[in-house]
Amino acid sequence: MNKKWMPITAGVLDILYGVGEVLGGSFDITASRFIVSGIDWRKIVFALLIAVGVLVIVSGVYALKRRMWWLALVGSIFAFIPPALYIWVWVCWPLFKPSYLLHAHLLEILGVLLLGFIGILAIFPIVLMVLSRKQFAGKQV
Repeated sequence: MNKKWMPITAGVLDILYGVGEVLGGSFDITASRFIVSGIDWRKIVFALLIAVGVLVIVSGVYALKRRMWWLALVGSIFAFIPPALYIWVWVCWPLFKPSYLLHAHLLEILGVLLLGFIGILAIFPIVLMVLSRKQFAGKQV
């Protein structure tokens, strides 16, 4: 059975997630510049989000080339982390303060649900990378 599509699909998904993380982090840093001056913990988190996005993009390129399987797998795992953290911060953390849910807007709730769905889809590149390990054999540098 020809399974050459798995690393290509995982690489494309990783690149899409990486671009989203870089754009999201850049937008958030720009938006937080107008809210808080100086160094804030949010700016550090957004800078880390950009760094993770760059790592995910690089690992997606390596997955497309079928080189360095371990780096491609690490990038796929890192693609899953930001949506999972976002869901934890915006869904689980406010559950400790039930009054937050009373004041949440419908768009915030829909945004969190959409990002949660996207976060669940980030599991697919991880599975595809694990299943396509043999296609990387012999091309380790």
